[in-house]
Amino acid sequence: MFFCSSCGAVVGNSAGMTDKRYYQLSGGEKRKQTAGPSFSVWGLLAGAGVFLLLVASIIISTYLTNKAVANGKTMVETVFPKAVSSQNNAPVVTTVAEKEVTSGDKGIEVESFLPFDTNFAVVFYSPSDFTDALKFFGVENSFDQDFLKTANLSPFVIVVNPAEEPDSTNGISILFFPQSKVQPGSYKKYISGEFSEIISDNLVIVTSSTKMGDEIMQVAKGLKKGLDLNSYFVNIRNKIPETVRSKIFVFTDIGVGYVNKFDTGAMPESFKALVLSYMKSGSYYGFVQYE
Repeated sequence: MFFCSSCGAVVGNSAGMTDKRYYQLSGGEKRKQTAGPSFSVWGLLAGAGVFLLLVASIIISTYLTNKAVANGKTMVETVFPKAVSSQNNAPVVTTVAEKEVTSGDKGIEVESFLPFDTNFAVVFYSPSDFTDALKFFGVENSFDQDFLKTANLSPFVIVVNPAEEPDSTNGISILFFPQSKVQPGSYKKYISGEFSEIISDNLVIVTSSTKMGDEIMQVAKGLKKGLDLNSYFVNIRNKIPETVRSKIFVFTDIGVGYVNKFDTGAMPESFKALVLSYMKSGSYYGFVQYE
């Protein structure tokens, strides 16, 4: 039997068993169901799962973005590499203009090839100035200008050890820096007189003094101290511009006496300008810049 939930009157058996407004008092009678909130374990697990998926998606997205930036690709290329057209996957050709090696470039650090106590050395970045100076020093040569420009790196160097005895000849060594490996006699054939040739991978010395040539080669290989370790040179290094037409070094009293005997009137103009630059500097060096 069922009763009204408000007044307690008997309502008989006509109320539906599923009507939540009524309840039974005894034996099999159905009580009214309350509509309050209920706690669900499955709901908690579902919410936790959604949260974890959100965190995971953020982490994965950040990782893919960083990877794309590092590889220089877009996110589409990183996540879906096959979705990008073959045109986009074609290798990128980058054109890099090769640095033109000119006679005015600083080029090779010749100071690391010159002896610690250099008496006299001249360094030329102009092949024509170099051959003019060779003639002044009495070195008969037939160097082809194209050979000097194409087969060698600048600069071209002349090193002189003045003779100790009045009747003796000066020791002269000429330094070349070939662009590729050379065969014996490749340079000696251009020079007349008692000169020999010493060859290493990156240096060719044509010299009238084997002892002098061997010393320069030992400096080049780091077996002897070079001019770059001379404290006098270190003090003047920054005073010499990086790009010059020619430069001169005189680091001994013997070298000074040698230069003082020069007949500047008989010099080619390019070499004369270099020597006068040294004399006016009052120091161990001189240089000529391009006009």
